Amino acid sequence: MKKIILIFLVFFISIVKSQMSWINGISISPSNPTELDSITVFVDLSFAYSDCPLDHKYISILGNDIQSSSHHCQGPMAAICNTTDTLQLAPLPLGTYKLVHTSTSGSGAVPCTPGFVVDDVDSIYFDVVSSATSDVTFRVNMNYVTDNFTTPELNGSFNAWCGNCNPMQDTLGNLTWETTLNFPVGDTIEFKYSADNWSIEESLDPNDSCTNGDINTTVRRLVIPNQDTILPAVCWSSCDTCLPLPLISNTIHDSPILVFPNPVIDELNIQHRENLNIEKVIIYDSRGRLIREEVSTNFSLKELNRGTYIISIVYDGKTHHYFIAKN
Repeated sequence: MKKIILIFLVFFISIVKSQMSWINGISISPSNPTELDSITVFVDLSFAYSDCPLDHKYISILGNDIQSSSHHCQGPMAAICNTTDTLQLAPLPLGTYKLVHTSTSGSGAVPCTPGFVVDDVDSIYFDVVSSATSDVTFRVNMNYVTDNFTTPELNGSFNAWCGNCNPMQDTLGNLTWETTLNFPVGDTIEFKYSADNWSIEESLDPNDSCTNGDINTTVRRLVIPNQDTILPAVCWSSCDTCLPLPLISNTIHDSPILVFPNPVIDELNIQHRENLNIEKVIIYDSRGRLIREEVSTNFSLKELNRGTYIISIVYDGKTHHYFIAKN
């Protein structure tokens, strides 16, 4: 009878021990593997009893699902035992993978008792990206920006939206600013233009084709092409290039017409120094798309979104164009 009880106690203790371990975390190296890289998986484990030598481990791949496991032998001493298992993966095709690791443990020396229950299960996702890269030149036309600025910058998912980490240059002196960065081919990046460490930033339309379509946080989106690319010089806050204008007037000194206030929040006023016959006022967005026409010289722009607009005033067979900023 005593022998039976002793066997039962040993069995019970082995079960308890087998449940007293846990996975602290899983990581891979390199952290952003390409299709050329062999991958090392690190599984950090803790056990309630010391020592905790490895009995055996296993890894298998089925499509984009990776299953791995390890079995450790827990010693008789009630003391935390920390260890790290390493598993090796040969280079994988491009794609997103899920790795699930199962930890079990038993009692005694190696080879020890099997794990009667699973101790812990944890998982990670990781991407295998292309080893090919492309240079992308980003360009933005700042001619229509009415806010004061010094240096535009490129912010995105690739630099943690850091502010002025990637300043741009006006190499031609025509207010078309640019910068060139290198990316893995096929990556999808999100970005937007700002200036002076987020002092000003673009306001984009989520319905436009170059954006992510998110109405709450609208930014630009780009899939990196398989060759070096120079992007079109888009207008600030636009997916399109800027509308060329034959004449731009913003002050009373070069035009018989005064448009104010600028920036405008609600009502826009148009005054003229001479007895002019103003036929109509045409409002365009910064991409040259017609918003509406007015016959009055005082009207509200309250319903317009924040951004830059063009006011074209037709009078006595002439047309003057003005930039205004809507706040």
